[in-house]
Amino acid sequence: MRNVVYVSGVHGCGKSTLRKMLEKDHRFLLHTRPGHCHFDEPYYRQAWRLTRYHIEALDQQQWSEANPRRIILGDRCVYDGQLYTRAFADLGWMSQERADQLEQFFQVLFPLALRPEYVVHLSMPKEWVKDLIRRRWEIEGQKWREDQFAYFDQVYDKYEAFYASPPCQVLRLTTTNRADQVTQIMAWLENIPHFAPSLMR
Repeated sequence: MRNVVYVSGVHGCGKSTLRKMLEKDHRFLLHTRPGHCHFDEPYYRQAWRLTRYHIEALDQQQWSEANPRRIILGDRCVYDGQLYTRAFADLGWMSQERADQLEQFFQVLFPLALRPEYVVHLSMPKEWVKDLIRRRWEIEGQKWREDQFAYFDQVYDKYEAFYASPPCQVLRLTTTNRADQVTQIMAWLENIPHFAPSLMR
């Protein structure tokens, strides 16, 4: 899946907005996500997500083979799921035993060939993202447990620690300016040789 790039980050940081901006460029192909999670219990929520990430990865692999000259944009990746699972365990929302089970499932479902190679991590300031979430409530209402900011803090810190020493190539974006984010992504991709054919206009 060498031409798949994932947009990763804590809830509320603007992943969907960035993906929609990139989709305006014909060189990018937005991979759509099947369905929404309706489980409230954290363990089953994460088990469902891990299964979905596996199905998405298989689908993205096919998209990649069918569109070798385009860049497939993924919405989150399995690493996002792992980080939320670890946060839930630390918050006491899930036992460590169940968190370990999900890690074992990850090892089975994601051989190296299915794991993300390229990730854009949205790493904007913590308080800026919280303010964005509060403003979003006025339009869309609250999503799952979004009003519990101890949960947000735990997940945010997990992202920062994980992507400080990532298992893949990562572009860390700290700017809140969307146009600058797009510019930085394009510059990053241009420096990765095998993306060159995809970026040719």
